[in-house]
Amino acid sequence: MGIYGLFTQQWEITALAWLIASFGSFTVAFLGGILSVSMAMIEWSPAPVLSFLPTAIKMLTHFWPNLRQKNIRQTLLEIAKLIGFYHKDVKYKYRNKWWLSLGKSYYAMIYIQFCIAASVGGLEAQLLWVGLGVFYLNSSRLRFADDQSLQMIMLSLASAIMIQSESLWLLPFYWILASPVPFLTDFPFKKVLDVVPPVQPFHIKPILKKMEHFLKPVLGQQTIFMAFDNPKGDYGKIFFESKPHLELLRYVASQNEITVFPSWETVMNLNYEGAPEFWGRNVNDVLENIAQWRANYVLIYQEENPVLEKKWTEAGFQSIVAMDWESFNELNNEFLFPKPKWWLLKPP
Repeated sequence: MGIYGLFTQQWEITALAWLIASFGSFTVAFLGGILSVSMAMIEWSPAPVLSFLPTAIKMLTHFWPNLRQKNIRQTLLEIAKLIGFYHKDVKYKYRNKWWLSLGKSYYAMIYIQFCIAASVGGLEAQLLWVGLGVFYLNSSRLRFADDQSLQMIMLSLASAIMIQSESLWLLPFYWILASPVPFLTDFPFKKVLDVVPPVQPFHIKPILKKMEHFLKPVLGQQTIFMAFDNPKGDYGKIFFESKPHLELLRYVASQNEITVFPSWETVMNLNYEGAPEFWGRNVNDVLENIAQWRANYVLIYQEENPVLEKKWTEAGFQSIVAMDWESFNELNNEFLFPKPKWWLLKPP
């Protein structure tokens, strides 16, 4: 709706759309701001920026606690480090590069072909080129939005142009953009060439119950240290293959006032050279970390071996409970989803 308002210059619709979007996604609202500023530059008019002003004010309220605590500068600096905008004294960095991965290159090509077709057809495709530039920047140099948000922005921009077009000759180019080949994308499915297989909706309650059972031995106010591989300064490798599992763990833990460490907040607060370490999956690293961070329990995972390695019991760790992600039958087998086995250990 916000993009429609920009294209039709109905600024009231734009203002309302971006404001509503800001309550659901900070990222979408941020991207809406980029598009509004770009439209203002294209049209040499302040109206698009003024339409975004209510949303900007609402977004600034998120930083009110930082303003009260007088640490707004430090917070903004930490955010700049996380998105790859600021590189001085940064411990975890994006591997900035000018080229794109295979999957991102494919998306760039299907976007470019539609941009060219729309421009050749005499349509106003300036915002589409802006979206393409934002997609490239986010995929190579910075990381301020998730891939899905950028894909939806590009699809929405292309759809807005198609709605305005009175000719059908642009339809094949739009179809290529709107229907990417699954085999060449990063969809989390077993590789298929043509059509993404349908996935039946499932109840999350059984999944929540399994996680609740796994965390049942841990009391409120206690801390679980989860052992991860050392990303060695590469932000893209933090938590690596465990990323799909962590939201469920931290949601259930927060419901029971349990702290899971480390977290993304930990990375953000300790993202400077010389910061304390909290990585490592071998026994010595784990022992050192639980002593340093005063953890009550340790969570370890193994990708292949379904039996707990003897080195843990030999070091004095006691296995409390185990959970195999293969047992989550609710997760469709078509997903390319890591399914390790977790153990909750009591330190010696």
